[in-house]
Amino acid sequence: MMTLFTDRAEAGRHLASKLKRFNGADTVVYALPRGGVSVGAEIAESLGVPMDVTFAGKVCAPWKTSGATSRAATSEVPSWRRAGRAPSRPILPAGRVAIVVDDGFASSVKLQTVVKALRWHGAKAVVVAQPIASRATIKDFEGLVDDVICVELADDAENVWRSYVNLPRIMDDDVEDVVYRLTSH
Repeated sequence: MMTLFTDRAEAGRHLASKLKRFNGADTVVYALPRGGVSVGAEIAESLGVPMDVTFAGKVCAPWKTSGATSRAATSEVPSWRRAGRAPSRPILPAGRVAIVVDDGFASSVKLQTVVKALRWHGAKAVVVAQPIASRATIKDFEGLVDDVICVELADDAENVWRSYVNLPRIMDDDVEDVVYRLTSH
């Protein structure tokens, strides 16, 4: 029987219980917006570590037949950072354990892009953590990360969204509120 999460926050609490060994001062949670931010906030609060939001997006790649590839967005500044509601600078991963968090819906290409960027920026270890992921997605990370931690594995991607009872659409304001709450104390 597959675990059913009430919402992303509950999923984050379940995932945090599997990440207790990473509660050191050298750990940072990197959440993928939008869904990963609610999950990541629960983990960061439970472990007592900082959280930052990381981005990966599609850019035009004329040499590829699909016309798009993922890249980590290091130069983009989200509106909530510009507005002063969060730290103006990202938390750098150099010498730290980087836990990359999503709600289970990010493509493996997007997650791999973030993982590679964190490695390039000097993370001493990279852990991918998701409440639920498809078995195929997990295989994509073999040899690329130090650990992959999931509460539940799904046989296919369709079962990922079925693992949530309540899955409301998350807006930029929601992300801003979570980041502000985490960084304002």
